[in-house]
Parts: sequence; C-alpha cells; structure tokens
Amino acid sequence: MALLADIGTRLQAEGLGTRATDIFEGFQPDSPDNCIALFEYGGEGYDLVVDTEDTRLQARVRNLDYTSGRTKCGSLVEALHGLSNTALTGTNYRIIRALQSPSYLGQDARERHEWSVNFKIVKDR
Repeated sequence: MALLADIGTRLQAEGLGTRATDIFEGFQPDSPDNCIALFEYGGEGYDLVVDTEDTRLQARVRNLDYTSGRTKCGSLVEALHGLSNTALTGTNYRIIRALQSPSYLGQDARERHEWSVNFKIVKDR
C-alpha cells in the first residue's frame, strides 16, 4: 500500500484532507460523510526495458453537497495531474496523469454525492 500512502500524504500536504480522518487508503468507511477514498488497481504492469511500474489509481470523493464534492474532486485532479519526476517518500513518480475528468457516480443509499477520477501512474520500482 506504499502507493496509496504516498498519494494520501501528497493530498494531505495539498490541504485536501487528513489521512485516516477523511482521506482513506484502500477502503471507504461509512463515515465521515465527506471524504476521499483511494484505491489502486492494475495498469500495464512492468516495463521490460526501464525499471518502472505502470499502475492505476481511482480516487472517490463523497460529499453531502453536490457542488462541494465536484469541487473537491477537481482539486484532487489539480493536485495530482501532471506531477512528473517527483519523489514521494523515496519513490520516484515519473508521471501521474488523470485519465478523464471527474465523473459523477450518483448518490449512495444515504443520499451522499459520489464522484470518481482515475489516474495512470508510472513510478520507479
């Protein structure tokens, strides 16, 4: 979960929340109502020539207010999209790129608005 911790730490440094309080890594608890949840999933894998890994990250934003949730998701994109050759806790991230603009997922069972954005991440192994 080093990737998730690195990204969570970066988002905290950008003022988007606090790890383990409203930024969660690998799960999304039922509370608080307003939070960010980070999930890693498979990308293109390992490069055969350069010692890098291509993986993906999904960030989900949940908020009681539609506009606030959309704004937070946009701020998250601004904080990560385009980062290149950046060391986060010892790992060099060659590029982080948003794969699409924030997507509205709808409301959950408690009528909280949910947003999602996916990133391509290439990092040194």
